[in-house]
Amino acid sequence: MAHSSALPSEKPDTDPKRNLDHLWHSFDRQYGLFPYKDIDWNALYQVYGPQAAGCTSEEELFALCASMLDHLGDKHVSLESSATIYNCRLGKPCSFEEADRMFVSMRSTFSESLVHTGYLTDAISRNEEG
Repeated sequence: MAHSSALPSEKPDTDPKRNLDHLWHSFDRQYGLFPYKDIDWNALYQVYGPQAAGCTSEEELFALCASMLDHLGDKHVSLESSATIYNCRLGKPCSFEEADRMFVSMRSTFSESLVHTGYLTDAISRNEEG
């Protein structure tokens, strides 16, 4: 008797509309800052959803999804493909090499003293009082 795999090999879904829908629904279910940032996520879907069907390449779809996510203005949100990364801090989709150069440049502006005086002062004084 021939042995066959119990799981069929799954090919990635290449339908642009289904991919954008999956991304949109994932954020709709899991991103909790829409009300605090006054973002109408449903309205953004009405803008970007119909455009997805017209994407003829992975690059076009990636740029469209990145543009939709850019409305979040959230530097903690990233989107990655095999060759491209998008993050609000970068301001545009770019190659991983370009992103590395940009992040290195951003790290050079880091100020430990600002973190201590501007952000940790209250936490440090609470610890000293307690």
